[in-house]
Amino acid sequence: MKNKTVEFIESDVLKNLQTEVKKLESKKLSLENEISEKNKELKNMVQSVTKDVDIKINEANNDIQLGNNELAKKEAELIKREKQIAKREEELEIIHKEVEDLRQVKEMFAIEVKGFEQTKSAIYEQGKKAELLIEQYDKKLQELPQN
Repeated sequence: MKNKTVEFIESDVLKNLQTEVKKLESKKLSLENEISEKNKELKNMVQSVTKDVDIKINEANNDIQLGNNELAKKEAELIKREKQIAKREEELEIIHKEVEDLRQVKEMFAIEVKGFEQTKSAIYEQGKKAELLIEQYDKKLQELPQN
């Protein structure tokens, strides 16, 4: 009689264990499905953020390129003007009025150079903003759960 009782208890324990294993396996499968969905969401988010960052980088690069092109044109113009000024300085040493005109031209160049420096600074700041966006993107990626 003890054997039957022991067998019954063992059978009952085995059934309970099997039921618990089935519950755990079901929960595992549910969690795996949830993880799979979260991974899909994460992948979509990463793609979206990557696309947005790429767009911002491209916009910043385009702005920088336009600024660089403008600066190159102005620099060529400034170089040309500087050569003209040098030639005029030699010619204007004789006449005092012409020397005064040369001073005015130099002041205009100083104002233009200041404007170009401000433009250059603004473009540099845009580059820094793009770098900050990339850093923020990298931080967000690091904060996302790893598989």
